[in-house]
Amino acid sequence: MSESETKTEKLKQAVNKELMFLSNTHGESASLVARYRHNLNKKVGEDPFIFGHILEILPEELYGNGDKAGRAEEAAYAALTLYAFAKNDGNGSIADAISRIEQNGGIIQRFHLAETADDIDELKYRMRGIVSLIASKGESFSYSELAAELYGWQYDPASQIRRWERKIKINN
Repeated sequence: MSESETKTEKLKQAVNKELMFLSNTHGESASLVARYRHNLNKKVGEDPFIFGHILEILPEELYGNGDKAGRAEEAAYAALTLYAFAKNDGNGSIADAISRIEQNGGIIQRFHLAETADDIDELKYRMRGIVSLIASKGESFSYSELAAELYGWQYDPASQIRRWERKIKINN
């Protein structure tokens, strides 16, 4: 297993553990979900509490350096704020969920637009509408898988886009 695969797996495990905690709808987890949701349209680090919490859940080797957030920090933050927005964690990738609900291309066209994002903040913003549509159709996907996909997208967007597109085409 390569170093990047190991880091990706560690990211998925950390996000999955956080999702299990957040799925408890009482007390501290409920207030944390509300805080994540409040940060949906903010950049990672704007809320020091949430950024500190992201650092608590991630292993140190996934931390960024200096004043810029690291790729794993960005991916975890995006996945967890999107989860807090929709609260519909399930199985499979976002591409699997898209292909299950849409045959006429509406959500697929929106996803194609999201794939053209120039940076992670723009991608997260565009994903919000897609996540909302998926939830409104009663579907779900794995947010820990989404975190891994967003992590990979930051290294090689074209490669991640090809993986998403293949899943959508194969399932349709």
